[in-house]
Amino acid sequence: MYNDLAGSAVCISCPSGYYCSDEGMTSPEICMLNSYCPEGSVEPTSCPEGTESNLVGSTTEADCLEIIDPINVSSEEDDTVVDLIEDQENEESADVETEEEPSAEEDAEASESQDDEE
Repeated sequence: MYNDLAGSAVCISCPSGYYCSDEGMTSPEICMLNSYCPEGSVEPTSCPEGTESNLVGSTTEADCLEIIDPINVSSEEDDTVVDLIEDQENEESADVETEEEPSAEEDAEASESQDDEE
């Protein structure tokens, strides 16, 4: 509880997103990172293990999101990414192969065609 009016005997309940650690505070303190503060909080509540909140002033446990470690992504997700990269590389190499110079047979046919025109 806090009281923002000097000399007033009435305290106000701490609003959501804030906590009031000392009775008679003149202003509430904003809830810290990796915690949340429902209305009336005396101290911040830590996010559950494996979750975090990257916002100050979080109000509910729902603000704590699962921590995703990019180094420990599941192997199924890794396989999908690897497959996508391989598919893209295969498409690029197929495009390069079609742009290569004509074969010896194609060169010979082109030369004969030019000779016939002359």
